[in-house]
Amino acid sequence: MIAEESINRFWRDQPKFESRYGCYIFAMSAGGGLTPWYVEKTRKTFKKEIFTPHKLNYYTQAMANYVKGKPAFFFVTTPKSVGKPNNSKIREVEKYLINLAMTQNPDLLNKQDASIPDWGVKGVVRGGKGKVAAGVKHFRVMLGVR
Repeated sequence: MIAEESINRFWRDQPKFESRYGCYIFAMSAGGGLTPWYVEKTRKTFKKEIFTPHKLNYYTQAMANYVKGKPAFFFVTTPKSVGKPNNSKIREVEKYLINLAMTQNPDLLNKQDASIPDWGVKGVVRGGKGKVAAGVKHFRVMLGVR
């Protein structure tokens, strides 16, 4: 469970995100890795949106998959500017992040408008696990893919 005091502490520790807009990813950290579980765009500010009862249900559902682990949030914020944020651009970023998160976790809790493509590039994206060849490493560096 994410308790009320934890939420209050979160906003005390992260005040720069309270009034911002954009997308966020809820993930679980366990065993030295991070698994994305929920991706969403804001319609309101992060503070008004990410800890609503509806969202807390998703987080609880994800945390139930772990005996040990720690919840984590990642924020992709819009640039600070005067006026309303560009919702269509935020939606584009959300779709991209959902598809990317699904490659890491096919059990992602929100999959609207998303599907995992049936292709991959070995060692780069959806290409399986294992040792990566030197040429593939150079290819990843060239494209800025980790």
